[in-house]
Amino acid sequence: MTTAPTEEFSFRAIYSRTGAGIYFSHLDTMKALIRAIRRSGLPYKLTHGFHVRPKVCLGPPLPLGHASQYEIIDFFLDKKIPISEIRESLSPQMPQGLKILEITEISSESKMNWNNSRVRYRFVFHDSDKKISLLIKEFFSNSHRLIDSKKASGAKQYPLGNFFQIIGTQEADHETSSIIIDFQQGQPNSPSASKIINALLNFLGEAGYNIDLIERIAIFP
Repeated sequence: MTTAPTEEFSFRAIYSRTGAGIYFSHLDTMKALIRAIRRSGLPYKLTHGFHVRPKVCLGPPLPLGHASQYEIIDFFLDKKIPISEIRESLSPQMPQGLKILEITEISSESKMNWNNSRVRYRFVFHDSDKKISLLIKEFFSNSHRLIDSKKASGAKQYPLGNFFQIIGTQEADHETSSIIIDFQQGQPNSPSASKIINALLNFLGEAGYNIDLIERIAIFP
């Protein structure tokens, strides 16, 4: 005898990771979000198998130490509940450093696919003498620059290529500046955003200590 499948309603939450949240690993973040859903009292769907848990799907991992204003989690409920009620139930259960910014209902076909996606980063730094701005532009001016990448198959190097786009720079005051850069993700033989950022920080050397914030601010599927 088989059990008739129950209805499933899909929701997507955009949340931030700041403060203590920047030191959460991807696994720690998933555990914290699942714990929050369990404690929320929402009628969440469960996974199948031996290790049953709330059914969720997270966006691409955020490197340790990076902040974010655009993290994604998809979760699934047995009942259709108003967005305002979901937010009121879920927000108080979020751990320090993670904050719900937006919740929307999505179609069951709106599965995450990060192949050929773009991630947008903002870098904020002290730059009274414009040294860091010039060094960052110098780093990205060399498309043949090799980026180290460690994978299960071993260490490899990929050229920087054109897997990025500098969107713009901005001066908050005479000492603080920011630069926004998009990174293309998921293409064959391309370095990830985190690997490019690590290479940039190594290139900057001591000048990199003047960077106050590295923050993911958008994801474009």
